[in-house]
Amino acid sequence: MIELNENTLGIWSVSLPVPGDWMGTLQRDGERLKLICRFRWYRDDKTFDSEDEKRWYEVTLGAHWSVSAAIESVRDLVRKMPAKEAHWELIRGERSVEELAQLLLTMPGISHKTLPASPPVADNCEGDKIT
Repeated sequence: MIELNENTLGIWSVSLPVPGDWMGTLQRDGERLKLICRFRWYRDDKTFDSEDEKRWYEVTLGAHWSVSAAIESVRDLVRKMPAKEAHWELIRGERSVEELAQLLLTMPGISHKTLPASPPVADNCEGDKIT
């Protein structure tokens, strides 16, 4: 599961041409950074309790990686994916976890049942993109 917590630096999503999608998050993991991502291949039209196939991956980056270099690397990965529709990214920046969660709820493909209730999001949304 992709979790939002104090270690979350960014979240990305790509709708793939085969019925499916990719979602990833960049997290702090002690002194290192970690990309946690999954591919989902749709098997039905259910949002919850679905039979969709999911494959999870984790990549731990070496201690020499900066946050900005890791974000650019994930962006490069997303650009190389064969996107069926728009893809999106959310970069946490100075936002709280609660603000990031509220903003995440506005993104395509995210259901309100997947996240707990949180306070309203701040108006500063620079750095977030839907392309």
